[in-house]
Amino acid sequence: MKRNRIIVVDGRVFSTEAHDRGMGRYVKFIIRMIASENVDVTLIMYKNSKLNKNDKLYSFIKNTDTIGIAPENHDDNDVHKSSYEIENILRKQKAFAYIDATPFIPPMRLDITICPVISIAYDLIPLRYPSEYLPDVHPISKQYYRNGLRRLSKANYIISISEFTKDLIFEYLGISKNQVDVIYPCLDKEYIQYELGENVKTKDIFSIIGHHHSKNPLFALKLFNSILKVDKLRYSLCVPTSGQLFSLMSQFPDETNQLKFNHSISEIEKIANQRDAKTVFHLSKEEGFGIPLLEAIFLGSRVVCSDIKVNREITAPLKENEGDIVLFLPVNSEIQDLSSIIKFINTEESSNTIRSFEDLRSFYLNHWSKEAPKIITQVIDKAAQNFMEFHNQIISKMACNMPGEFCGVADYAGSIPLGTDKNIIMYTSDVNINKLNSCANIRIKSHLNFAQDLDEKIPTIFHLAISNKLWFGVELLKNHGLPHDVVIIHDHTYLYGIYHLYFNYKNITQFIDRFFVGDDQPLKSEISKSHYMNYFEFEQSIVGYNHAWLKERGVKCVSHLTPEAEKSKKLLSKNELVIKKSYVDIGIHDRGSISGIKIARLWRRRRKISSNDLVIGIFGSITDNKYIDKIAEAVSNACHYHRISSKISNILFLVCGVIHDQNILQAIQTSFSNLAILDCLYFENPEEEDVFDALMIASDIVVACRRQDRGQLSHIIPRALSLGRPLLTNRGSGYLMVQDKCVIDDNNFIEDLKNKILNFYSNRSSLNFISTYNRKLFENKYNIQRMFRNILDV
Repeated sequence: MKRNRIIVVDGRVFSTEAHDRGMGRYVKFIIRMIASENVDVTLIMYKNSKLNKNDKLYSFIKNTDTIGIAPENHDDNDVHKSSYEIENILRKQKAFAYIDATPFIPPMRLDITICPVISIAYDLIPLRYPSEYLPDVHPISKQYYRNGLRRLSKANYIISISEFTKDLIFEYLGISKNQVDVIYPCLDKEYIQYELGENVKTKDIFSIIGHHHSKNPLFALKLFNSILKVDKLRYSLCVPTSGQLFSLMSQFPDETNQLKFNHSISEIEKIANQRDAKTVFHLSKEEGFGIPLLEAIFLGSRVVCSDIKVNREITAPLKENEGDIVLFLPVNSEIQDLSSIIKFINTEESSNTIRSFEDLRSFYLNHWSKEAPKIITQVIDKAAQNFMEFHNQIISKMACNMPGEFCGVADYAGSIPLGTDKNIIMYTSDVNINKLNSCANIRIKSHLNFAQDLDEKIPTIFHLAISNKLWFGVELLKNHGLPHDVVIIHDHTYLYGIYHLYFNYKNITQFIDRFFVGDDQPLKSEISKSHYMNYFEFEQSIVGYNHAWLKERGVKCVSHLTPEAEKSKKLLSKNELVIKKSYVDIGIHDRGSISGIKIARLWRRRRKISSNDLVIGIFGSITDNKYIDKIAEAVSNACHYHRISSKISNILFLVCGVIHDQNILQAIQTSFSNLAILDCLYFENPEEEDVFDALMIASDIVVACRRQDRGQLSHIIPRALSLGRPLLTNRGSGYLMVQDKCVIDDNNFIEDLKNKILNFYSNRSSLNFISTYNRKLFENKYNIQRMFRNILDV
């Protein structure tokens, strides 16, 4: 490894209770390995660090840099602050690589792109057993864990603590094994320097019993009770903390009242107990790596352990005579061979036993002293190569928030990276990053990093639309937009720059009159009527713009509405400085999946909806500009007409999405209750997008209408096309990408929609034809690859 390289290591673990446990020790070991290659190490420190100032680790560290965030005391916005500050340190240090040593410790982080990123994978226990480990966890803790999984997925290379964990990374995260190298955790010097046979064993059994599921406490307690009833052995049982001891005694009172425990013993006491025991019991059913097993072997104590893959891996270097020092027990078996266990404990050491201890010690000592430094060097070089390959294929940047609910902008922005194999960097101001795209070809970054990352060779796509977090996009565009950048006009109102609402101005008209630069009174009036404006909280800054600033930046503009539609809806002000716009067909990535079809069938079956029933669905945010009240009245009329004329089947109405206006909810319910057909009405608001798609598949007809007064995005339409759903939309929506017989007459909306529904019910074959037509329409015209290419070619 080159001497002038600087490797920055994240020291987050040293601000947590894990600083002196397995994770903290592993990070120290990695730092020592890097430093042994004559590379300068910079350690990122966090507030409230528990690393002693006299710790010998500092002798391996060239520099330290501090971030003013504590992993145990932070807020939502720290996802941006920490990511931004980490990159600042990497820039300042001119880092060659960044070691993300603790991906699962808060605060959550966005992606780092300034240099190669190497993540450390400890275990994936919660991911393997989510129903056992995650259901009772606080939602924010689940976010930390999922964020940590993303950090592994986005890393340029991964260091794993075992081959077992490496296999799980491939199995559960789909990460190639070629992107992962294994470095086994190193033991403390007290174990490494211990000479076998230097003391007499005074205890028969020693074990540390944790209270967590993975430590298998009930199995361990029952086993010890059974052993001690058969043979009065000398034993010492320890629980890590007094709190964990109390938890054990509360959960399993019948199994603990006959046993004696120590708790909160020091590291010196723990080593003494291990050293003095003939047998150490290590009964965890889940481990990323079994350190207690290896510690016992280094101290010359036999081990009784669970028969799990990682324990077999640790002892695999023996190849023979394994049974002299390790006894494997079937996990959670109700029946255990107690006589074999007691015989194993009481068997005297032989020459084979000592040789097995020495052979295993020799393997790991060689791994730590010779192999690990070589692996570290290879990992850093491989990460650098992968980093360059990714950056050489970045085709675009994006500036867009990703709200925590389904909406057109989120669908559209997420579809671009999902639908293309090109690499993209996305900047966001959102804190709910669970909804952000996690596919391998995208990196999610904080808006704080945008100015630092400017690159005149790579265009940025700006998404401008109504959102309480999109003020940052306007700021970035206003200050940093370049002629090769592209603005997606999801909403024409926002061309005028009304993005910053001051908290103290409750009267939107007063705000506009004072800060809107321009004289377009009709536009002011239209904005002030918009109920959207009163829902959002904006940053406390007051900035007035006129519409000229966008033209001054020289950026290119793209609209989803055809010029004819824009002209017919009078979306352009007579006083507007003309901004040249190009039309691009709105697209989406392919939404179809086998799982979606299965969920759709299950949803219908559970509600006893037959194949003869006709489900009419509306989707997305339920707002007053989508003719929801008229759609509800038309569908309810069709339902009622069909019911009184037929007893064989039903026409049903599915409302799927967030209802923002209680008046709309009341209107929907009234339409059906007045006709005594509330049983034909269904409401759904799924949290998972897969379920959202599945409910669209469950619908026989999707209705997506809009009062097009701002040029708003309508992403439900291409989503329905992708899923091959028959689609009805109104002419005034501006998105006439369907057949004429599927277009609703705005001037006779209710009656026309009712008649179309009844006609389609009577002629199901036409629905099948439309379904096939719409899917082909998506493939040929509205797929994301075509749209993305057209945007960049503007």
